[in-house]
Amino acid sequence: MSTIAYLQTPECWILLTCIIGAAAALIWVGARWGAFPCSTLGVIMIAGVVIFSGPALAQSAQELVDQATKRAQAARAGLAEWVATTPQGTDRYVTESRALVDGNATVLKRGLGMLDANEFPGAEKMGELQDPPRDGAIYVAVSFSMPPNDLRRLARDANRAGATLVVRGLVNGSFKETLTAAKKVFDETSPSGLAIDPGVFRTYQITQVPMFIAATKPVEPCGSGLDCVSPRPPSDQVSGNMSLEAALDLLSKRGDQAQQISSRALQKLRG
Repeated sequence: MSTIAYLQTPECWILLTCIIGAAAALIWVGARWGAFPCSTLGVIMIAGVVIFSGPALAQSAQELVDQATKRAQAARAGLAEWVATTPQGTDRYVTESRALVDGNATVLKRGLGMLDANEFPGAEKMGELQDPPRDGAIYVAVSFSMPPNDLRRLARDANRAGATLVVRGLVNGSFKETLTAAKKVFDETSPSGLAIDPGVFRTYQITQVPMFIAATKPVEPCGSGLDCVSPRPPSDQVSGNMSLEAALDLLSKRGDQAQQISSRALQKLRG
């Protein structure tokens, strides 16, 4: 067995402890009674222990350094992997934003077209990119203050009937808060089609939700600033806490300007 290996055994450290204890006793006796040879012998014994055990102590210190280095390298590798696999906050919000507006390109382009061209240069060109008006429109005006189950049911039925679920604007003017509110209601399996369209609310002077509107054509951009009001197309409307099917049935029977639009949407919903 090598000297370093022996120094790492319990028997060796017990022996060294005893030697150090005896040396300390000799030093104390020499100092107490003036027996300087005893003190000298104690000092020599301690020096011998230090010299003898020095290699083992050095190796132990080096092992501690090596272990600390390995832990640091492992932590650095783990951090690099976490950074590589974890999406940054900006990327996450971009993904959620794309999911929220999926299916609403026409509504977004129409909204941009309603901005004042003097304050937002080029906005009118975005309005020109919108799709040609559809033959009639069904709007379901809602708010995130409504019960989530009601919103999910209306979104599902609107998707089947070809209707558009609309809200007045951003929650507290914040995209982030709007995304948070939408995520509490809709998930990946929910039908797309939630639109932010303040123009619809202004045109029909909507003050309570839900409101169901059947119109002979969609609300068009007015092009005179953020507070302008587009002309109201021929339409029928009803409000109240009811299903889309019940609202369309009522509009198709009692409406006087867009009965055909309501009837066609009702057939799609039931079919």
